[in-house]
Amino acid sequence: GCWKSILFTLDFFKSSVRFEVENGARVLFWHDKWCGDQPLKAHFPNLFRLASSKEATVQEILSWNGSEHFWNITFTRSPNDWEEESILDLLSLLADSIGNIHLGGADQIVWSLDSRGIFSVKSVCEKKLVPIYTDFPAKEIWKSKAPTKACFLAWAASKGKVPTEIMLKTRNFNLAS
Repeated sequence: GCWKSILFTLDFFKSSVRFEVENGARVLFWHDKWCGDQPLKAHFPNLFRLASSKEATVQEILSWNGSEHFWNITFTRSPNDWEEESILDLLSLLADSIGNIHLGGADQIVWSLDSRGIFSVKSVCEKKLVPIYTDFPAKEIWKSKAPTKACFLAWAASKGKVPTEIMLKTRNFNLAS
């Protein structure tokens, strides 16, 4: 229903943004996508379960001493031998990402579907990533007290049969500007 669509949209939005770390104050170390192509908690789920500071920001975990940096990642217990390889992989990924941290202004949200990093509805439509919901209650339309013409238009739209600008462009129909 409605909540399913809202949650899908929220997940879609989260998967389409990433963070550029400046000072790290607003970027969650484990939860936000700032280092690699997914949040660290998804990339290293075993380490996330061990982490003692699951809600820490990058700023709280990263320390600088002059030009040297230190990652202060703490765990609830000492890692097992088989977990040490994951820790080394995490540290390697963090080392590769340290050059992207600028230490200055505010952290930035970047929209990954646009080359400029700016959100637009157009960028979503061009990628054809807007889901077409098939669970729309089309039968309920006919129970409405609206005029028959309006019911028909709503029913046709629910089936994707109304020639909207996006649908016409999808079918390679040229529209005059």
